[in-house]
Amino acid sequence: MWLLWTGAGIAILVVMLVALERSERRRRAAIGELAQRLDLAFSPDMDDAVGRPYEFLQTLFGGFDRYGFNVCSGIHAGHPVRYFDFQYRTFGGKQSTSHYLSIVVLEHDLSFPRLEIGPRKIEHAVLRALDLDTIRLESEEFNAAYFVASNDRRFASDFCHPRMMAALLSMTPVHIEIENGYIAAWAQPRMPVERIQLVLDDLVRIRELIPAHICTDWASNS
Repeated sequence: MWLLWTGAGIAILVVMLVALERSERRRRAAIGELAQRLDLAFSPDMDDAVGRPYEFLQTLFGGFDRYGFNVCSGIHAGHPVRYFDFQYRTFGGKQSTSHYLSIVVLEHDLSFPRLEIGPRKIEHAVLRALDLDTIRLESEEFNAAYFVASNDRRFASDFCHPRMMAALLSMTPVHIEIENGYIAAWAQPRMPVERIQLVLDDLVRIRELIPAHICTDWASNS
């Protein structure tokens, strides 16, 4: 009986692994097709260096065995962008757990202070590790949906002007992190492939809604 149960367990595990591999192949192919459609370079290979420029992202700090894959990069709507799936592992007791997320980054030529904008429901989990002030804005609708945290209160308030808040409220919520020359968005678990272009477009929209006086102020400090 023990051998029967062991055999059944192994068979179930094999089926699960095969299903997982098929799912990953479908995702890889779909992201490759998206990259081709958007005229972005694509590499499915594991890359342990791809996340290094973005280590301000809290998701890249912890764990071990960190690497990106399914990397898309190039110019989208006139802006340098990058997308990648990301994996890292953590220990819990005697077992390790793999964590997967999606990361989208838009690069620009300014030098902004740290700013985090995220869904209100994950506020406490994110801010525990940060030394940032939380900021309430004039829109109670926005405050109910998002938290805003920064080490520069004036910058955060100027950045989150009424049109920016209205735009963010119209988007599917993701966690947005801004620092130096990057505007990044991440989601955990990973985004469905059909959402990737929507988030790329959202980051372009955010960049284009940044007021000119902010760009002037922080360009002079870069």
